[in-house]
Amino acid sequence: MVGSDCFYVYLLDEYGTERWRRNLGAPVQHLMVSDMNGGAKIVAGCEDGAVWVLDAEGTPIASHQAGGAVHVLAADGRGHLVLGGSDGTLSVMGV
Repeated sequence: MVGSDCFYVYLLDEYGTERWRRNLGAPVQHLMVSDMNGGAKIVAGCEDGAVWVLDAEGTPIASHQAGGAVHVLAADGRGHLVLGGSDGTLSVMGV
């Protein structure tokens, strides 16, 4: 899994071959994988404050607009994400 400044999240296989890519509309600053709602989800925080939750196939299943560029992503293990924005705000996103 790779996030890029050219707006894409890529999922690569063990040989480095691209399985899929998803354009999130802004540079991707943070990526994490979390077990939410019974399965692994990819969470991407972007420079424009958008936070995206993608399924294993790269399909967006949830999004949230934070107060600034996302600098911190953390999962609580109960379907919530804690987001830290560049403007000093903290918010919680339910998935």
